[in-house]
Amino acid sequence: MTISKYAQKEEEDCFNSARIRAKQIDDWLFNEYPPTEEDFPTEMKYIQTPSDKKDERLLRQLLTGNATNEQADAIMKNTFSDLIKWTLEDVTEHLVHVFNFTPGEVDLLIERYPMHIPTHTQTMRRQAPMPTFKKNSERVINYAQNLWKARKELNETKKLLSTTALSPDDYPNQKAFDSAVAERLNINSAFVDINKYIDAQLENAHQYIQGGG
Repeated sequence: MTISKYAQKEEEDCFNSARIRAKQIDDWLFNEYPPTEEDFPTEMKYIQTPSDKKDERLLRQLLTGNATNEQADAIMKNTFSDLIKWTLEDVTEHLVHVFNFTPGEVDLLIERYPMHIPTHTQTMRRQAPMPTFKKNSERVINYAQNLWKARKELNETKKLLSTTALSPDDYPNQKAFDSAVAERLNINSAFVDINKYIDAQLENAHQYIQGGG
C-alpha cells in the first residue's frame, strides 16, 4: 500500500471513529441529563446574528472532513479573532453557545483539525525546527507512517478515556466533580497539543514524499 493510500485510509478510519464517538457522547449526555423545563427558557440567552449564522455554516463544513488544511485555517481564523487569547474551554463554550454545536460535534471538530484550534498555548510557543529528508527516502516514508499510527493510537487513547462516562455521583460532592471536569479540560488541551505536533510533523514529512505538497 502506498503512503498516500495508507494515509487516506487512516484519515477515513479516524474520522469515522470520531463521528461515532460524537454520537455516543451526545446520547450519553441526553440519557444521563435529560432536558428539563429549565433547559428551555422562555427568553433566549443568545440570538445569533446573520454573521454568526454564516460562521456556523462554515464551521459545520469542517465536520464533514472534506475541508483542506488551508480552508480549515481560514475558517477558524475568521471565526476566532486572534486578538483574543482563547483557551480550549473558551473555544468549546463559544462553539456550543454561539454556534449551537453539541459536545460530540465539538469533540469531532477538535480531533479533526487540532492544528487550527486557536488555543492560547499556540501563541505562546515558538515552533520547533522541522527535520529534513531525502526525497522519497525510506526514512521519511517510515517516519510518516509512524506518525499516522501515533495519531490513530492517540485518538484511540482519548476514546478509551471517554468510554466510561463519569457523573457527579462518582464523586464525594459537586465541588470535587467540577474540579475533575476542569482537569479533564486540561487533559483535552494536552491531546490537542500532541495532535498539533503530529500534524505539523506530517505536513512537513509529506513534502518529501512523491505526490506530497
